[in-house]
Amino acid sequence: MAACKEFIDMAARESQGLQIAVILLVLLVAALGITTYVFYAANDKSKLDAEAANTRATEEATRSRSYLAERNELKVMIGHSEETPMEDVQKAFGDDMKTFIADEGAAAPTVQNYRQVPAVMQASVIKLEKQLADSLRANTALRAEKVALETTYQTKLSEADTARDNALAAQAEAEKKMADDRKSLEAAQAKLQDDKVKLQGTIAQTIDGSKKQVEAANKERDELFTTLEAKDAILKSKEPKVGDVADGRIIWVNQKEDTIWINLGSADLLRPQMTFSIFEKGEVNIALATVKGKIEITRINDAHEAEGRIIEEEVTNPIMPGDQIFTPIWSPGTVQKFAMVGMIDLDGDGEDDTDELRGMIEGSGGVVAAWVDSEGNVKGEITPDVRYLIDGEQPTEKTAAAVLTAYSQMRETARRRGVELIQVGRLQERMGWQNTERLVRLGKTTRLEELEAEAQRERDFKPRRPNSAY
Repeated sequence: MAACKEFIDMAARESQGLQIAVILLVLLVAALGITTYVFYAANDKSKLDAEAANTRATEEATRSRSYLAERNELKVMIGHSEETPMEDVQKAFGDDMKTFIADEGAAAPTVQNYRQVPAVMQASVIKLEKQLADSLRANTALRAEKVALETTYQTKLSEADTARDNALAAQAEAEKKMADDRKSLEAAQAKLQDDKVKLQGTIAQTIDGSKKQVEAANKERDELFTTLEAKDAILKSKEPKVGDVADGRIIWVNQKEDTIWINLGSADLLRPQMTFSIFEKGEVNIALATVKGKIEITRINDAHEAEGRIIEEEVTNPIMPGDQIFTPIWSPGTVQKFAMVGMIDLDGDGEDDTDELRGMIEGSGGVVAAWVDSEGNVKGEITPDVRYLIDGEQPTEKTAAAVLTAYSQMRETARRRGVELIQVGRLQERMGWQNTERLVRLGKTTRLEELEAEAQRERDFKPRRPNSAY
């Protein structure tokens, strides 16, 4: 019985081991199947991903070739070859961009790509063409003035040579006469000794006078040389002008208040109570233009802005923005020199206003370089850089001889040194000067309140009275 039980137990244990082995085998087969499925699924996905990657790579290669072709085409379009390295292209681009500067001395170039170059170059060409045209016009005027000066010089030189020849001829004639007289005197020396002495004195005076004429002619010729050299120096050192040019322009007008604004101010050395004549917008040669109105500066607002009032204008041709302003006694930022001669009568009262005109010129920043005092003494000197000789009324025969002599001397000096002569009336018109007594014209439509308002503005504004202490 014991042996049977032991056999049965052994059989049971073997059956249990077999079951475990079968179970393990089933699990192993299942795991192997799952692993095989996962491996095949992953392999299919990898094939799909590889095909997509190849497709993208092909597309990227196509785009790269297209980009490379476009880049090479752009290289050729901007002046390089397809083989030029990008570093060389970029360096050339940087050098080209440095060439295009907006203004001289600018910190950085304003052109950032080649498409902007034609517009910049066109603007530069237009600007240079305008500068060239202005230079040509100025050069033409300069040549004309030089030709005029050379013509005057040649005329004066010819006159001086003629005077010298005449003086030498007179001297030769005098010497010949002296020789002839000496022969005659030697024949009758005893009888005509006294006459000989007198004649020799006369001959000496004639020779001395001839020498003085020659010296005067030579002096005048030397002065002409000096004047021509000084004029050449001035023309080289200053920018030439075609006639008179405008000092500034009107930037706004209030016709109701008779008020204007101009583009000049403190930076231009403008001063209140200065007067200007008004010319049409675009007028080139002011020297021959017609004055359309007059203004007086009342207040300096800024470096390049000032306010003024209208003191004269035509109703049919009112002062408008853009009109030009000018005065011959002042230029923006520079000093003008003047000389005065004769009786200066500004207001027609028969009294000499020389001191008042000097005050107006010097109060406007100008300089009176030469004038004649009441006793006929010439003060200062007329040099070639004097802008105008202001010509007043000519002294009469009743005037002191010294005054009349000084008047003639100053006009002759101005003529020889090329200084332009301007009459007092013309100067007043061109500088915009007007008598402080304003005329009120009444019409059918004039209203009392308008006259009262005008009178109030006159009372509020200080009349222009230049300081005569100059």
